[in-house]
Amino acid sequence: MFRASSEEKNYLRKVIKLIDKFLDETKAKIDQFGLSILSDKRSLWENIYELDPVEIMQAQEQIEGQVMTGDMYVKDHAKYQRMRKSPYFARIDFIDDEDKTVTNVYIGLGALLEKGSLDFYVYDWRAPISSMFYEYELGKAKYEAPSCDITGEIILKRHYKIEDDKIIYYADSGSNISDDILMECLAQTSDQKMHNIVSTIQKEQNSVIRNVTSNVLVIQGAAGSGKTSIALHRAAFLLYKYKGKLTSKEILVISPNKIFSEYISGVLPELDEENILQCEANQIAEDLLPDNYHFETAWEQAEKIIDGNDPKYVARAKYKSSMEFFTDLKHFVDNSIDSCFNPIPFKVGNYEVTKDYLYEKFLKYSKYTPTERANIIFEDIVSLGADEGLVLKKRELRQRINQMFNFKNALTTYEEFFSWAGKEQYFVHGKNRFEYADLFPMAYIEARFNGKKPIVPIKHLIIDEMQDYSPVCFGLINLVYDCNKTILGDIAQSISGIRTSIGDVISCFDGASVIELNKSYRSTYEIIEFSKKIKPELANIESVVRHGEEVTIAKAEDVSSYIRQAIKEADKKYRNIGIVCKNTKQANELYKELKENKVNVCMIDEKKNAKAKITTVQLSKGLEFDYVIVVGAEVDNYRSESDRDLLYVACTRAMHKLDVIYSKELTKIISE
Repeated sequence: MFRASSEEKNYLRKVIKLIDKFLDETKAKIDQFGLSILSDKRSLWENIYELDPVEIMQAQEQIEGQVMTGDMYVKDHAKYQRMRKSPYFARIDFIDDEDKTVTNVYIGLGALLEKGSLDFYVYDWRAPISSMFYEYELGKAKYEAPSCDITGEIILKRHYKIEDDKIIYYADSGSNISDDILMECLAQTSDQKMHNIVSTIQKEQNSVIRNVTSNVLVIQGAAGSGKTSIALHRAAFLLYKYKGKLTSKEILVISPNKIFSEYISGVLPELDEENILQCEANQIAEDLLPDNYHFETAWEQAEKIIDGNDPKYVARAKYKSSMEFFTDLKHFVDNSIDSCFNPIPFKVGNYEVTKDYLYEKFLKYSKYTPTERANIIFEDIVSLGADEGLVLKKRELRQRINQMFNFKNALTTYEEFFSWAGKEQYFVHGKNRFEYADLFPMAYIEARFNGKKPIVPIKHLIIDEMQDYSPVCFGLINLVYDCNKTILGDIAQSISGIRTSIGDVISCFDGASVIELNKSYRSTYEIIEFSKKIKPELANIESVVRHGEEVTIAKAEDVSSYIRQAIKEADKKYRNIGIVCKNTKQANELYKELKENKVNVCMIDEKKNAKAKITTVQLSKGLEFDYVIVVGAEVDNYRSESDRDLLYVACTRAMHKLDVIYSKELTKIISE
């Protein structure tokens, strides 16, 4: 049985005592503000007819201020409650080269220090001094202080497991994290949400999280390399480093779907940060276009491409997702904008606004859209008139300037593009009904001509699953969000039937820095090695050698019986089972069959807590399960190269156990 030293026990007691003090203080403040807010509200309503509007507004502002302050204490109280269970997870003892003093650096999810003091009981994992725990082994080390680098030596490095304010164990390490502790964390079963990884962040992951030199950072990460988790921890780090300059409402994640958004929603609150904004890429495009325009979904396009029943549809979708298409479209739009202005001279009183003057202004404001240029030229002429002492009819002036611009809607310009390119057959649509592949090109045209910035200014954008976005989609995102970006994904996990290369991604973003993460932490060695055989070109992926059960490939003529028995056997061992089907039709048919046979399952998007969830490959993207059963691994179901990608993604959702089942003949993707 593990016994902690008296030194460590005493230090933990000291930390817990301080946390308890803060818990009492924040609880008292919450109670105080609660009573004060109730009293002020009662007073306002009792005297409202005796107060004038200014006094009412002042009373309301006072109450709102109290609510905001009370919310702050509620947040602090919740933080201390979390910290009390496990105040820190690591310690390094560091000797400063300059003053030769030893600093005991205890590291946790948040900082803990006496108010009015700079003596830290616990350092925030994001603090510069804490970075040494992730970056260095025992020996020489340094960290970045505000004025200069602080150099010295790490003489002790210790990792803790603390639960309910008790030390379960600790381990000293000569590497950045003890392998045994990492293995224990990876071996834990999953639940419904992603969690923080601060205690097991690896050196290569830490360098991505703390990168502040790249305006655009592209992360190409293998399945299970932790890239999404890294991006969220990077957001938490940026909020810490730029506190007061960056808020959670100024960071946006473009995520693949609502299920994934829900899955990642717990990470930042665990790190004592408010959740950042999230949206899907199609929302950005649809917001730019008329409400009566209706587009297919990405999901519908992907299933049509993968089924391959309409070769002309597939050709259209692939062409519009190519770099060639985006290059041609951009060139056409550039020329259209350059020729959209026809300056017509006119007089304001006795002052002549010449053709040359107007055209010079048009060229001067070339970084703006035509709509923005029209507004700026209008303002310039209004200012000019004021300088000349002229009285201008503004409505007439605006109409005159607008008439000089050849404004067209996105649909008309898009049709002209296909005529110009000699590819009229690639644009097929009904009345206000369009294919998904047309969504981003039409929105791009609209943004280039008219522009539209988000209501909430975004200072940092995170784009997940980059492999499923086309170059023209990235072009649109660049127009709407002119800010720093973290872009992540895995080119090997394209499930849309469209392949966007890492070269295409990089070429869409000026000055992009690329980091590759080839080590996978999610799955056991056996699952990773099996998955690599599905895509042999991924031989360079490294696995953390955590062994588990061999992958099961089984013929199951009665799928319901197989799944029922699998759930029963997994009952005590695994908390989260994913049953992965190739597409929506197959998932719905399987769900109906299992429910008829009284098997306890639910669909992935249902608000139910069944242990086993049925999902498609599309919806499983980015998720992970303790145990995955890939259904329908038939020769006629998984047959093409796109199917190979789907099967790879399905298999790499598994953390501890993977079954691949088929009813008739096994797919050659596996049998070969």
